Amino acid sequence: MKLSFIIFILFLTSSPLPLFPQISQGGMPASFNRSLLVDIPEVSLPVPAFDKIRAEDDEAEKQGFPRRVGVAVKAGIDVIRDGKLDVLPDGTHIWRISVSCNGALAISPYFDDFSLIGGCRMFVYDESKKVILGAYTFFNNKENRLFSTELVPGDHLVIEINADPAITALPSCVVSEISYVYRDLPDFVRNRGTADDCEVNINCPEGDNWQNQKRGVARIYVKHDGGFFWCTGSLLNNILKNREPYFLTADHCAPDVTPAELSEWIFYFNFEAPGCENPTFNPTPNSLDGAVKLANANTNGSDFLLLRFDNEVPENYEPYFNGWNIDNQASPNGVTIHHPAGDIKKISTYTVPLQSSQWSGTLGTHWLVYWSETESGWGVTEGGSSGSPLFDYAGKIVGTLTGGQAACDSDGGGAGTGPDQPDYYGKFSYSWDQNGSEPSRQLKYWLDPLNSGVTSLTGMNASLTAAFLADKTLLLIGNTVKYSNLSSGLPVSWEWTFEGGDPESYSGAEPPEIKYLAGGMFDTKLIVSDGADYDTLLLTDYIHVVGKVFPNPVSDFVNIYLEAELPVVIKAEVFNIIGQKVLEKEFPDQDSRLLTIDLSSLSAGIYVVRLQVKQQFIWAKVMVSRLGPSK
Repeated sequence: MKLSFIIFILFLTSSPLPLFPQISQGGMPASFNRSLLVDIPEVSLPVPAFDKIRAEDDEAEKQGFPRRVGVAVKAGIDVIRDGKLDVLPDGTHIWRISVSCNGALAISPYFDDFSLIGGCRMFVYDESKKVILGAYTFFNNKENRLFSTELVPGDHLVIEINADPAITALPSCVVSEISYVYRDLPDFVRNRGTADDCEVNINCPEGDNWQNQKRGVARIYVKHDGGFFWCTGSLLNNILKNREPYFLTADHCAPDVTPAELSEWIFYFNFEAPGCENPTFNPTPNSLDGAVKLANANTNGSDFLLLRFDNEVPENYEPYFNGWNIDNQASPNGVTIHHPAGDIKKISTYTVPLQSSQWSGTLGTHWLVYWSETESGWGVTEGGSSGSPLFDYAGKIVGTLTGGQAACDSDGGGAGTGPDQPDYYGKFSYSWDQNGSEPSRQLKYWLDPLNSGVTSLTGMNASLTAAFLADKTLLLIGNTVKYSNLSSGLPVSWEWTFEGGDPESYSGAEPPEIKYLAGGMFDTKLIVSDGADYDTLLLTDYIHVVGKVFPNPVSDFVNIYLEAELPVVIKAEVFNIIGQKVLEKEFPDQDSRLLTIDLSSLSAGIYVVRLQVKQQFIWAKVMVSRLGPSK
């Protein structure tokens, strides 16, 4: 490494814009409050060998490995030994050192000997003093003496340690390496997002029903084998509902990750645009560092990695511990929430029922999902989305992303990719207890320590939460829905509103069965209060009331509601008005109430659909129209 000196002039009139996103104590570096003219040593680290890095990246991406965005650069900097020491008139000690690595989009320090004593505070900031991380104190010490901070934009940063006059020993603060980011770093000040243009921001209309779930999803800055990668994951609730900081992602994000590497992973919560459009500023996330591995299975199984954070998630992060479902039933619709290419939080929607599938050789390990075009775009997944949760129609996690062929553009992610191609999510139900009986191979041991047999659990806030679940969200006209109140936080009042239902409203914890007499998509709302605070959950278009055959007339896909016990094998035949069979299709493992048949190849006219379900026949008359697309 090269050591040089630069001049920093600090004035009382400077106006920094501090950011305090990581678990820290806030405050300002002591040097900011003094007019000092001092020489600050600058450690200029060697630029990585990019010819080698590009060759490695090209080969890794051919093999389908996660996309690397940064590399480790060895440092060996002792801030106390190598930094500039100033002693203020009141006896306060200030150590400072500048670290640079030319051309980086961002850098961050990784410490292998970090131990701050009482009365010491550490800050990390950029040259402009607009990004200020800290103060870090002895509360950030770990038994293994490892520590890492968030990324600092640009290729320079300053590490500053302040110590009170009364300290009797020196802190330890040794930077073993830095993370050098060379691609996939969003910068909205420069109008630079990293995800493709088709992606949908979480606070677009598509995210209206998912405002709780999003607060459990985090971007991960993964450290592994000398490289750095983006992945996504989610907090999980457990049957004890004790807010244990369990976090689920994909094992392939870092196969065989070491405890030391996990100790320095950074988890970014609430990194999102405030509205539907990309912002003109860089949103400030909340983050924490460090986790331990509890259980995992590789891509030969369901590709999951269960972690427990080293620290509890602070309540001011407003965390949401997402619920889950292990019933292994194909959800008819839902979403994924993710950070494609490390970008701000996005949402992708599916409206076609999930299909049971596989990634490697074992059947039934994964859900296959096709994404749907929506109001704001056609959200898919990208590198960095790996590990993201797949939610069912009820807002519960049923899978974690392994990979797939989905991309914004046809062949945009390679030959055979496109927005109409599938992705594969390792099933939560398989990760529950199917990868092995050992605690290190399953979710069940950790999320259901009482062996209660619970198969579905709602999510929860760290405080008062309105929550409910309908026993069905797809039903025939004239049928009823039973709502279960799942609110937490000791509410004392409950106010329900059932659009399109009979009755239309109810006051109390457990409403009666609600009858729906007309077809359509209907909202449900619950307001709960504990006497001092209140929380509202509004799910728009939550209840879908249909006739037995819809749409009718139809131009492409017709849906037929099934009342048979599922899953079931179905043979579908379509006949024209003179009795000729014009279409035949078999559904070997139908596990959704809606059977969808593609009639787009038929000419306009009247047709009869015959379904053979076990030993019974079901008949339906359908009109195919060519006047325009069906709705």
